[in-house]
Amino acid sequence: MIDLKLRGSLPESSWGAAVFRRVFSLAGVFAGLFAASATAAPIEAYGRLPAIEDVAISPDGARLGLIVTDGTERKVAVRELATGATQVLDSQGAKLRGVRWADNDHLLIQASGASSETNLYFEPGDLSHLYDYSVSSRSFRFLLRDTESAVLFSLPSVRTVDGETTLLMDHLMFGDNGARIGLWRIGLKLGFARAFKEGFPGTDGWLVGQDGQPLAETEFAAQSRRWTLKVLRNGVWDQVVSRIAPIDRPWLAGLSADGRSPLIEERSEGQAVFSQVLMDSGEVKPVGAPGPGARPVLDPRTDVLLGFVSTSAAQIDYAMASPRDQAIWRAAQAAYPGDRVEVVSWNDSHRKLVVRVDSPTTGPAYALVDFDAKTSKWIGDLYPELKAADIAPRKPFSYATRDGLQLGGFLTAAKPGAPVVVLLHDGLNERDEPGFEWMAQGLASRGYAVLQINYPGTAGLGGDLYRAGYGRWSRWKDDVADGLAAVKAAGLADGGRACVVGVGVGAYAAVTAGGVRCAAAVGGVTDPAAHLAWLSSRRSPATYRAWGRSVGAEDPAGVRIKAPAPTPVAGSAPLLLLHGTEDTVVAPEQSERLAKAFLAAGRPAEFISLKDEDHWLSRGETRKAALTALVAFLEKHNPPN
Repeated sequence: MIDLKLRGSLPESSWGAAVFRRVFSLAGVFAGLFAASATAAPIEAYGRLPAIEDVAISPDGARLGLIVTDGTERKVAVRELATGATQVLDSQGAKLRGVRWADNDHLLIQASGASSETNLYFEPGDLSHLYDYSVSSRSFRFLLRDTESAVLFSLPSVRTVDGETTLLMDHLMFGDNGARIGLWRIGLKLGFARAFKEGFPGTDGWLVGQDGQPLAETEFAAQSRRWTLKVLRNGVWDQVVSRIAPIDRPWLAGLSADGRSPLIEERSEGQAVFSQVLMDSGEVKPVGAPGPGARPVLDPRTDVLLGFVSTSAAQIDYAMASPRDQAIWRAAQAAYPGDRVEVVSWNDSHRKLVVRVDSPTTGPAYALVDFDAKTSKWIGDLYPELKAADIAPRKPFSYATRDGLQLGGFLTAAKPGAPVVVLLHDGLNERDEPGFEWMAQGLASRGYAVLQINYPGTAGLGGDLYRAGYGRWSRWKDDVADGLAAVKAAGLADGGRACVVGVGVGAYAAVTAGGVRCAAAVGGVTDPAAHLAWLSSRRSPATYRAWGRSVGAEDPAGVRIKAPAPTPVAGSAPLLLLHGTEDTVVAPEQSERLAKAFLAAGRPAEFISLKDEDHWLSRGETRKAALTALVAFLEKHNPPN
């Protein structure tokens, strides 16, 4: 049980203090976790949690920290690269989100849990806690437990202060001036948190220099919607940047490539724009990023900008500031020709890299590239039960809509005559990318061609596509129909035998699609007007305005015109609606109400409540159950044979 009270320390008996209760050595853990099946892969093999969810290499390159799973439960493992000796921490069923080394001994572990509580600083959602595990003493600490709110505000910066590894982070501070976001320090020798700098009215973020001292601070005034950036020069906080930001608020992304200036990330119509603020003059200087969707690559120990990574339909590419780092990346990429290679972690010297290798024929895996030893070694497959025969080819696919838009996406397991499942992604700020996708591969394994569309409103593929989504929700069904027609015309699959599956936002296109045999939604927005009304009391005004912009109106009454809820009529396709009981992104009532409306009208519909599950299907058992139920539904209404 996760205690996520927003005020007051978590008690000793809570999940926060007990989550890593059992620590033991298990040298053979990886052999057990990653043993492959000798038989054809069942559908559960695709729905299981990845065998490895995250990997980080220590600064000296001697150890790996990992999040590993048995398909259902997550554990943290620390592996000595020289000997293979492994320590494993039992997480007691917690949702582990990531690992990161603070130094060669201390591994930081992020875990999260759903909360419906809200206040000025926290929206309801999946809120995080932070833990520190000492490898040498085999002990862990629940960080921030000695503060008035143990919820993690943002990931910490790691610095060495007075010879001690120290975490610096934004965190709530309560005092005579009420609650403000202050800057806190945690020295890892003792693990106690202490307030370092009190926030100003409206403070929403801090940035520290490489010396561990405050360098920049940001503020946001909700009423005026004004965001400001201040830098500390000669002991005085000077305002250097100011923006009116009703929706897309800028934030401090890290330090510039020279390590001296703040790096700002701003979003405009789904695209990220980067700039640095010169400390001496206050000048804002653009920092070029290689194309839409590019993300900064920061040094994990200093927050200094190392370069950018971008994803295209064909590959992942890096543009590093240092020619040496660029050469290292190119060499790591060359070690796996034909695969998509992404750097996940590297040591301080950048001579040892953990990479995620996504093979179009064997699926994703993690590997360790060691330039000193001139070796490249497999760490483990993410889906070890799947063989090459279980991985379907996934290729880019594009087509023109009836109103002239050019849409792209991916088609998995194309086969003339095969029925089609259209699988639509979630989110106002998401997109489908190349590589292995567990749900698409699972559906393809049952004999379906799976079409994924980066529909209008998708982020990271250019401003034109993002803007085209404003107010277009009710026309997404036409985009789906045009995609199916294009697949059929190309002879790649039978677009006339189709079902549509939508996740989150994509569910609206699924449940409103016409001319299909069935439709399914996973954590879906099925009634945009009701969703916007629900958001009004649970999310920030900026989030509310972003949703209003997307659906074409900022009030529920207007949304009912722009994107009406589907109405069951004669001939409506059968519906399957799956929804987690702990979904804090989309209310479960969205699915439940639509199922009841269809059943009351005599139309086939089924609602499946996923107990203790969140919006992202984070739990192994419910993820497998959801995929199994989805396949059974599709096979009933659109059999592949």
